[in-house]
Amino acid sequence: MTENDGYVAFENESDVPVNKPTTNSNRIQKFMSNSFSLFWSNKSTEECQYQPLTTDEIDESEKASKLEPFLEVQQDSRFQPVHKYRDIIFYIAFVIHILVAIFVGVKEAIQVKDCNCLNKNAFRHLFFLLLLSITATLTASTLLLIFHQFIRTFVAVVMVASCFFPLIVSSVAIVTGYWTHGILALSASFLSYFFLSLMQNRIEFATTILHVSLTCIKQNPSLVGLALVAVLPQLLWTVFVATALYGTIITFDYEARLISWMEILFLLLSLFWTFQVIRNIVHVTTSTRVATWYFYSDSNQPPKPTLSALKRACTISFGSICFGSLLIAMMQVIRFLLTQAKKQKKYETVARIAVSMALALETALIYFNQYALVYVAVYGTTFIQSAKNVGKIIKTKGVSTILNDDITHIVLTFVCVLNALVLSLLSLLFYILTSRQISTPMLMTVLWVGYCVAGVITSVISSAISTIYICFVEDPSALRSTHVEAYNSLASAWMIMYGSNQVKLNSNSASTSTPTTTNKATTTSTTTTSTTT
Repeated sequence: MTENDGYVAFENESDVPVNKPTTNSNRIQKFMSNSFSLFWSNKSTEECQYQPLTTDEIDESEKASKLEPFLEVQQDSRFQPVHKYRDIIFYIAFVIHILVAIFVGVKEAIQVKDCNCLNKNAFRHLFFLLLLSITATLTASTLLLIFHQFIRTFVAVVMVASCFFPLIVSSVAIVTGYWTHGILALSASFLSYFFLSLMQNRIEFATTILHVSLTCIKQNPSLVGLALVAVLPQLLWTVFVATALYGTIITFDYEARLISWMEILFLLLSLFWTFQVIRNIVHVTTSTRVATWYFYSDSNQPPKPTLSALKRACTISFGSICFGSLLIAMMQVIRFLLTQAKKQKKYETVARIAVSMALALETALIYFNQYALVYVAVYGTTFIQSAKNVGKIIKTKGVSTILNDDITHIVLTFVCVLNALVLSLLSLLFYILTSRQISTPMLMTVLWVGYCVAGVITSVISSAISTIYICFVEDPSALRSTHVEAYNSLASAWMIMYGSNQVKLNSNSASTSTPTTTNKATTTSTTTTSTTT
């Protein structure tokens, strides 16, 4: 490669950190057979620079071409429109399960019809929670808007806080005589520092993909509204199943205990399964909408994309959603039963170990399920095929995906905690101005609502992050033809992540946060410059 005025032109085609522009017929190669990789030479750090793209440098035919993102990979013809429902067996099973759950729930709920649970105080509390949730939504949205404007400063503060906050807790615990808690907190501080030291090169990519995801969600606020609206059926189903469980317990038939226990297990499974299905409908809808944003330029966006994505999630992809949600729900039921077993002193030690193992497996399933459903949303594959594709990514890219998720998860969790604190401060200010005293349970409720509402909003951002990562690994050239600035940012950050010893961005090169566009041509001794443009 040669250097001219701080810009670099690649001498060899293998040095070019992007895929060649492709046409509509061969844009995405067979799953993971040609997954995106960036190449760099073993030369000096000054030689391996990333050359940003500009809108003028993109071929007009490439800009004009459009890619149908919701396509099916086949053996002979790579992409065909998806018309049939995926994993239809689980679609039918979920519908039947809902009908049975309603029958069992109504039968058992009759037993508690005279409990007089809903009175004037209950409605007053519900109204208070509704008002609190609306306020939490406003505060969380405001924090995310500020976060989007100062994302690098915010991420840096979060990274430093994740190391120093446990250290402060450790100091307070040791001074007050709680040595065990102090040592644990001190260990957490050192582990955080060690983790961030290892992840130093990946923080840039995680920050960039988080910024791109926030940009996409900011352009599509209806996704956040959908996530908030989806909480209502989750709450209603939780109340319904909880009432049915209460009725089953107070009328427990010891002579036919097997039937009673089967009813309890079925209601528990119904609770977790339905909760996961609703959550994953939002996830798949978000993934479909973000993929549309990824593969289409702003001027070529299809009409009503969010509504179309929701319709697709509730029809063609619904069986795959039910399949993935069932796996997580079964593990959650197992963990719930093991948690109850811990109360028995006879099995306490074994149950604690089993609960830890079940929790680890459940976390792995949730993570795996999230990425598998991205493939379901974007490519219309079955859940099994999608899971295989996720396995190929992990096999090809190693633990990169997991580590990137860990970094973004830390940042988004910090947003939830910050929103809970802001909401509690606003509540305290309200009670002080009205000369009233807030109780501890009330303050804990405010903190819980603030954290949960922010968690609902950040789950949409997490879905966007997963989708953009999958699409970028599968077909980075598509983003280059639709959103060149986002592509410049991600490509630069990718080079930093995988080539920290070989890549160094100078002041004339593109910034990974706000790429600098230029029409200046780079000089090279070979004809490979046309490949980079």
